[in-house]
Amino acid sequence: MYESQPTDLPTDRQGCETIGGYEIYAIDTTPDVRPEAETLEDRINLKAQKNEPVQIGQKFSWLARLFNQNTSWVAPLDVRRVSSESTDSKIATEQIQVLAQHNQRPKVIVADSLYANAVFLAVFLTVHSIFALVRLRSSANLFEALEAKKPGSRGVPRKHGAKFKMSSPRRKPDCTQIFWLGSQQIRLSAWHKLHFQKLTNLVGFALQVEFLKADGSLRFQRPMWLFWTGAEDIALQDLCRMYLWRFAIEHAFRFMKQKLGLNAHWLSSNDKIHKWVWLCALAYWQLLFMREEVEELSAPWYPVRRDSENKLVVTPG
Repeated sequence: MYESQPTDLPTDRQGCETIGGYEIYAIDTTPDVRPEAETLEDRINLKAQKNEPVQIGQKFSWLARLFNQNTSWVAPLDVRRVSSESTDSKIATEQIQVLAQHNQRPKVIVADSLYANAVFLAVFLTVHSIFALVRLRSSANLFEALEAKKPGSRGVPRKHGAKFKMSSPRRKPDCTQIFWLGSQQIRLSAWHKLHFQKLTNLVGFALQVEFLKADGSLRFQRPMWLFWTGAEDIALQDLCRMYLWRFAIEHAFRFMKQKLGLNAHWLSSNDKIHKWVWLCALAYWQLLFMREEVEELSAPWYPVRRDSENKLVVTPG
């Protein structure tokens, strides 16, 4: 989809929503389990749940623009197979570099904790209009900014400041905010000027997201941690909304597998499989283009969702 290098993306004129002035994109991989296809070239071991046998097949990296908040619509922009000689993070960086060539409007890439590594995040040192919002494992560690070396002190200069443990932060957050997202109360806390051990030059801040019950106690035992590479003055609730919106791409994967036959093929050629995956993506685009032409023909007792302007809200299904 990027081969012609257009100046505008297909989503530029389709009314995609933004948050805080940023266009929001999600990147993730989805597996295609093929244990029976012994002659299929370049199969790899796929991620499996704990205590489950390793699965064999292929997986594809998808880059999609998130379309409308509170819906499952996305706009697929690029899909590439992750070969045995590459990784999810390497393919994702290639897709982001191509995305950066289209225009200089501010963009945010939201990704899960599998992308919280130096291979993926290093690309954000070179693309100046795109920023990362990735989830962090609660057991991960970041580092504070390095203080200037005292005059006359001996030894090799240190590369990092104090270690920042997300499991037990030692210092108070730089800012805290509580807001309501629908009926859910959320507390946000941010610690500024942090970096990864292998990425000293990529300075951002860690955001702790805590979901609260009505009495103010924690709804979940562990909070969610995010790392943001952009400006410090961004509204914390905007970052929270950006990441929670990421799950739209998961819904898109499920829909394409269940309704469009994304993994229903029996093809034995990588070239044909790649074309089939793109065919499913283009079929999804057709539904996206037609969403405003759908008329309500359901039974009177069937629940119908409408927006604030009384327009029918439809899902891909």
